[in-house]
Amino acid sequence: MTRPLLAAVLVLALLGLAPLARAEAGWPEKIVTIEDLVPLTRMQFRVVRNRREAEKGLVGPAVLRAHLDAQGLVRRVVLVQSCGSPAFDKSAMDAMLAMRFEPKLVEGQPSEVTLVVPLHFPVAKAQAAP
Repeated sequence: MTRPLLAAVLVLALLGLAPLARAEAGWPEKIVTIEDLVPLTRMQFRVVRNRREAEKGLVGPAVLRAHLDAQGLVRRVVLVQSCGSPAFDKSAMDAMLAMRFEPKLVEGQPSEVTLVVPLHFPVAKAQAAP
């Protein structure tokens, strides 16, 4: 690989990682999974546009990072990995922002935590041809 090409690839790689690095600043150090929490509300996904069209882009789960405060409220959410469909990514982020959890106790005290969670979307089965 030539030096200019290598430099261009390195710059693009660093630019791609920049949003993740910025997302780290100001997030609670304690990282938890969904199994560590008790949800008080149900997660409700809403994909308003053509669902079948949105499903065409699905390639995997949407992975989210959520900041939960000491009261169990979701304060902010970032998309760590796209599911391949912008409509489903937005739906996942909106659904997470609406969630409420029991406060997470760390050393007996309600604490702010960072939740990292993959969200898998059910895909409608194609109707069989007659």
